[in-house]
Amino acid sequence: MTDLEQIIANVNDGNRLQVELGTPLLLQLDGVESQLKSILVGMEPGCFIVIRAPKVAGVESKYFEGNQGIVRYLWAGTVFSFQSAVVGHISQPFPLLFLSYPRVVSRNELRKEPRYDCYIPATLITANNRLAGALLDISRNGCRFAARRTGKPQGGGPEIGNVLEVEARIVNGEPPDQLAVVVRNIKKDANITAIGLSFQGLDTRALGALESCIRTLEEAGVSRSLA
Repeated sequence: MTDLEQIIANVNDGNRLQVELGTPLLLQLDGVESQLKSILVGMEPGCFIVIRAPKVAGVESKYFEGNQGIVRYLWAGTVFSFQSAVVGHISQPFPLLFLSYPRVVSRNELRKEPRYDCYIPATLITANNRLAGALLDISRNGCRFAARRTGKPQGGGPEIGNVLEVEARIVNGEPPDQLAVVVRNIKKDANITAIGLSFQGLDTRALGALESCIRTLEEAGVSRSLA
């Protein structure tokens, strides 16, 4: 497997929810009129997820095994939802609700601009480091950068809210562009770090190169990324 195939396989792993622990959730259980607020506290992909059991008067009686529900959450500009069922509930030492792992997850993008799948070698430039990787998708508003994890970066890694630069040749045959970006989200696993970035204050040349890149992807019929 090539580096490109490995990066995409790790970042777009279809057997894992696009979510991080601590993400707020809305749970709509059968027999309960209102949506219940909770957070994700754990999961075993393919088996179950664990959420904090909402403390609402009279609702605990609905935490019986087999009761059906719908879970919704917002992640990286996309609303995800899936059907699930209660598989267990504990009250001590902490109130937790165990739900079946979803087989199908629906997605509704909130972004104003669609993102297009791509593979563009790129470098993320921080104050103390240059992180080599690739852009895995791109839109007129931002992109997703991914790089192989090789230990703790010198000077620390990027953090949400950091203003950085991405260096990438987004138009074939042209010099590399330096694109100002803001870190919006970070996803890590054992091998790959994926970073959601939004563009900020691009100059005329960079805007022109970006528009040319997007039009080329549109005309080529490249698939839109939904994750």
